[in-house]
Amino acid sequence: MTAFWAMAFFWLRAAHAVVYLLAVPYIRTLVFTLGFVAVAGIFWEIVR
Repeated sequence: MTAFWAMAFFWLRAAHAVVYLLAVPYIRTLVFTLGFVAVAGIFWEIVR
């Protein structure tokens, strides 16, 4: 499951960079939040 969270984090950060360059405000916030959820998922897998 950690590999899933790591892959999700990578692609979400890549998407965040693209959305940032395109200056789409609400989607940028959504993608950033999902990236944070991926980091929390990695943390949860390590702690568990």
